[in-house]
Amino acid sequence: FSSVRTAVPQPKFDLLTQSTEYRRAMAQQAEAFAQQLPGYRVKVAYPSLMMVLQRVGAGPVESSLMVSRVAYLGIGMLLFAWLTSSLTPLMALVLAWGIASTSNVLQLAQLSTPDALSTAVLLLSTWLIFVTGRLRSGLAVVVLSICVRPDNIAFLAAMAAVLADTRRDARLPALVAFALGLGIRLGVITAAG
Repeated sequence: FSSVRTAVPQPKFDLLTQSTEYRRAMAQQAEAFAQQLPGYRVKVAYPSLMMVLQRVGAGPVESSLMVSRVAYLGIGMLLFAWLTSSLTPLMALVLAWGIASTSNVLQLAQLSTPDALSTAVLLLSTWLIFVTGRLRSGLAVVVLSICVRPDNIAFLAAMAAVLADTRRDARLPALVAFALGLGIRLGVITAAG
């Protein structure tokens, strides 16, 4: 927490360390905090990106926020690209900005969690499949999203079911993608211990 204390303003540090009983326990009990860390071992992509940023000079807090902020920008760009497929560019820009400015979405850029990255990757996969028609690319992205957050398997299962139900040509690729995603999920969880 000493890295966080030096990297964020005092009010934000207090929010992170004092706002709930859980946060107080994490800040005050090193053992309790250490018990939470294995949960990030299964989210391979997020700590890997943080490690790369740290190797080029970013601190641990800054690297986690960089990942979230770049992912947040990606969310905004994907929303704009998606909306321009059915709206004028100006209307798409206003709507994308409005969505990206809502507190829940805006908060993604401020959190040191894989949430923004996961959202961006799932949005990208959905855009690739349903807007650009790139089925295999979109399925590959959603399969790899398991490395961002293993519970993205639920999204992959839902997407595979929708594709299998609505598109005959997508049944086999969707089934293969789900099987690969399940294998990756089991592999990541097993490797993480």
